[in-house]
Amino acid sequence: MNSEIYVDTVVIGSGILGLSIAYYISKKFPNMTIAVLEKNPTFGVETSSRNSEVIHAGIYYKKDSLKAKYCKLGREMIYDICKKNSIPFNKCGKFIIINNDEQYSKLIQIKENAFYNEVNLKYLDKRELSKIENLSHFTGALWSPDTGILDSHSLMKYLEQSAIENNVHFVYKSSFHKMIDMNRDAYLIEILDENYKPYHIKCRNFINSAGLNSDKVAKSCGIKDNFKIKPCRGRYFSLSYKYKNYFKNLIYPLPDPMGGLGTHITFDLNGKLKLGPDIDWSFSETHEATDIDLYKINQNDLLCQDKFLESGKKLIPSLKTEDIYPDYVGVRPKLFVDNNLYEDFLIKEITNDNLFSIHLLGIESPGLTSALAIGNEISLKIN
Repeated sequence: MNSEIYVDTVVIGSGILGLSIAYYISKKFPNMTIAVLEKNPTFGVETSSRNSEVIHAGIYYKKDSLKAKYCKLGREMIYDICKKNSIPFNKCGKFIIINNDEQYSKLIQIKENAFYNEVNLKYLDKRELSKIENLSHFTGALWSPDTGILDSHSLMKYLEQSAIENNVHFVYKSSFHKMIDMNRDAYLIEILDENYKPYHIKCRNFINSAGLNSDKVAKSCGIKDNFKIKPCRGRYFSLSYKYKNYFKNLIYPLPDPMGGLGTHITFDLNGKLKLGPDIDWSFSETHEATDIDLYKINQNDLLCQDKFLESGKKLIPSLKTEDIYPDYVGVRPKLFVDNNLYEDFLIKEITNDNLFSIHLLGIESPGLTSALAIGNEISLKIN
């Protein structure tokens, strides 16, 4: 490569968000030169490929939050793009269940919050649940018809290929190193290739969708806010073959008071059930976000089987130890601002003369559902 390259737009990261951004910008500006830089050998290796693959309805998020806004827009965009391009999905719906009457008030609070977010939910009592296969042991539930699942890899592959057809250049095995200069004419950034050899790129639009490393990229670009991304692991256990297609809908407990939506049961498009994710902060202070150990199943993960079994039995009472086994680990890029957990997406936009940059921080769940909506909106901001 030449020591200095010019492109109109640089996107850092090729997870579902970076792919969505490149896809929509290239659709709007077919003659724009766009480069997507990714440290891994291909797209979607980290957070985007290690989750529940759920299309969220937008139930839990605070009214007027970015999560509520983009989740609602994004879910319809995902269903639309999947239908039009034969990307596998299943609008299966989900139940948020309770196991006793004492939990009823919390269920109603969720229903009220969903109402503020214009999300459709229906309450079912025990009598109504008794008519649905494998749900008779629950005391009550909220039914979400707009929740679904998809083949996230197929969606990401479609976005990548469409962007390539629109002349987007994907540069894999290349890592953002630092921002060198931000003058009136261009951003000058330094990239390390797969052999750690530096080269320089100039651009007028700089988009930071680096996921677990987005805080480091933002700080290199001069943003001095007191924020930090911490990796929060989420472990998944799969259920044995005898439970294949046991549920026709996703099954969620009440949200975990410690954070997250609780250890729930989802399934893939073949009907294979999985239990998770839980919340594991054990690597958040001692390891860099890029450490490969984040994604490996370790001895401590194996010791969690009893905890998962306990959670699972609340959803499937017949579950036994031999019915579950460790499968994979996902990592959420949790954002802390002033040392406090930030519950929303954080999007910092900087316009300077003819230059534009945007930094996307803490894009965790419902990041997969929201990605298309965020990508489309960014395409409307640049020029």
